[in-house]
Amino acid sequence: MITSWYYSLPRITRYWFTTTVVVSCLVSRFQLLPIEWLELDWREIYYRWEWWRCLTSIVAFPINPNTAFPFLLYCYFLVTYSGMLEREQFGRSPAAYLYFLIIIAVLANVGGFLIEATSLLEIIVMSVLYSWCRLHKDETVSFWFGTRLKAMYLPWVLAGFDFIFNFSLETFVGIFNGHIYYFLKDQYPNLIETPRILKRILPDARGGFSAFDGASESRASAVPSPDYSWGRGMTLGGN
Repeated sequence: MITSWYYSLPRITRYWFTTTVVVSCLVSRFQLLPIEWLELDWREIYYRWEWWRCLTSIVAFPINPNTAFPFLLYCYFLVTYSGMLEREQFGRSPAAYLYFLIIIAVLANVGGFLIEATSLLEIIVMSVLYSWCRLHKDETVSFWFGTRLKAMYLPWVLAGFDFIFNFSLETFVGIFNGHIYYFLKDQYPNLIETPRILKRILPDARGGFSAFDGASESRASAVPSPDYSWGRGMTLGGN
């Protein structure tokens, strides 16, 4: 059952999810590596040229009793929204989806620098969630305690809860980065056109479509999607 579910995930989402779980467990649960070596620290990046932190901070999350549930929640959002976005909106072009993730990862590093974040997982996951919700803005989703709302409001509700309970800005940065991507895609599409080298590595698949290849958002919103239930309310973020 678990194996079938795992391999049913789209390829890029599956690799991202696996890397996040493995790296986070290695540094937090098994302590095989100090997480301080992997966190986003611009002083170390600038003065000691530890540029790998820009990448490792995306998949390394400090798991402890206070952050275990938020980590599971981010993984759930990652699997759910990245999976749907990759499968439905980028189904024809895995290279375009990988490039989308690269762009929001770069934006996450910039945002992480500004708010002094050490882990970028929440920021990037929220950018992906925002992107899906924007494409399916008129769909109704079920939030905690049975509350129902349109998908377009879900990122803001999550950001509000995160700020109220944890005074965290990561979710807002993720939303902002997702909005920047849309702005660039709409106004300056040539600036973020998928590089040919990525298309060679990940050639387009037959069938499907990409909602970011110039198609309108209404085309993406025509893709059917189930009604989602979020269960009981829990606090996002936290240290």
